[in-house]
Amino acid sequence: RQNVTWKRQSKQEQERLKQKIKSLWHQSTGDHAESVAIGLSVRSLFDLYLTMKGYPEHSEILVVPPISVPGMMHVARYHNLRIVPVDITHDQWIDMKQLQSRITERTVAIMVVHPFGMVTIDSEMFGELQGLANSHGLEIWEDCAECFTGLAGDVSSSNYSYLGSKEHADVRFFSFGNIKTATALGGGMAIFRENQDAIQIERLQESLFTAQQSRCEYFVRIVTAWILNCVAGSPLRVGLFALMCRLCGLDS
Repeated sequence: RQNVTWKRQSKQEQERLKQKIKSLWHQSTGDHAESVAIGLSVRSLFDLYLTMKGYPEHSEILVVPPISVPGMMHVARYHNLRIVPVDITHDQWIDMKQLQSRITERTVAIMVVHPFGMVTIDSEMFGELQGLANSHGLEIWEDCAECFTGLAGDVSSSNYSYLGSKEHADVRFFSFGNIKTATALGGGMAIFRENQDAIQIERLQESLFTAQQSRCEYFVRIVTAWILNCVAGSPLRVGLFALMCRLCGLDS
């Protein structure tokens, strides 16, 4: 009985924190709180989204620029989707002519990636991209995992954080993992154009992910992040760490 009570209280606390995050996002960005889905990670949210969409096998996703963490591509391949990279040119991240030439009858979406904290597309080009997507019945997904630095600042300030394009993207993905600038040591968020999509994602998540991270597991995560931060703060320590990895056969 005590265990049941603890789980119920934990569930209530989790829901309270989710609503607080949604409220903060709404107050800072103007997005509807109902359009926000909070997840265990950006990859789990991407997995839930593809599960919800149920695309036919061997459907194609155009990834532009073709720079992303392997985990996101693994999720897409798990759903039997084909990744079609659209390469960068010498002077721009997104080549619209090359992008258009890669669209086939199997294409279902265009994923716009912002790698290494760099925003790869401006509003004008996004409008052109949306026109192309609409003409072929494609969705636009925006991977903002590496460019989010917080909710503070406006467009003209030096600490402005790009929050994706609510006007053009069907869904925007954000990550708060260990290697991110604005880290929470885990977790992810997806902002949907359609509020109903966010509601369905969270319902699906509640039905599939019932386990809860223990305090011990989270403590290990904190210690790991602290060690990585200590190592990354010094070029000498980074060099020694890399040498140790190579000596232990961990260099890949």
